[in-house]
Amino acid sequence: MITGILLIVSAIPIASFALEHAFLLFGLICGIGCMISGFSDYRSWLSEAKGT
Repeated sequence: MITGILLIVSAIPIASFALEHAFLLFGLICGIGCMISGFSDYRSWLSEAKGT
C-alpha cells in the first residue's frame, strides 16, 4: 500500500516533466511548420511579384 503510494508520488514529477517536454516539442514542431509554410507562401508571392 505505502509502496504503491510512493511509486505514484515519485512518478508524478517525472510525468509532468515528460509532458512539459512533449508540449515544448509540439510547440517547436508547430512553429517550424508555420515558418516553412510562411516561407513557401513568401516565395510564391515573390515569384508572382517578379512575374508581373
